Amino acid sequence: MARGKHVVMLYASWVSTKSCRSASGKTQFALQLSLLVQLRPLLGGLSGSACYITTYSKLATKRLNQLTDEHPLLSPSVCSLSDVHTTFAPNLELLVRSLNTGLTALQQQISSDEARKPVKLVIIDSLSFIFRSTEKASTSGLVERSKALTELSH
Repeated sequence: MARGKHVVMLYASWVSTKSCRSASGKTQFALQLSLLVQLRPLLGGLSGSACYITTYSKLATKRLNQLTDEHPLLSPSVCSLSDVHTTFAPNLELLVRSLNTGLTALQQQISSDEARKPVKLVIIDSLSFIFRSTEKASTSGLVERSKALTELSH
């Protein structure tokens, strides 16, 4: 199996994991989804915003701007970087906190403003980066990883 980073997406009430070799387009796909979710349902979107959690670097806003400039459906009049809410969670503790309290706070903040789009997509880019950088492939490490994944899934 090829080693690479994983992008995990929760979209329209389901969870999907994209796992491929490094530099195969996972982040590009996730960036596109963070803009596509903003489209009206008639155009294939959910009329929502995205919460994009990065674990290894800052959000690639330059790439998002290129998408809005060049993709015919994703023009700045329809999609906005202000509807891509981002946070940096370089370790498991911050990722869990971002999902448990940060996401809830963001949703409450957005719901108080009728002009803002509700969060309808959560992206974690890259979940495997957290585990690859902190744990060894021992039995106890795998048990801890399993516990962490269970905690993340709730």
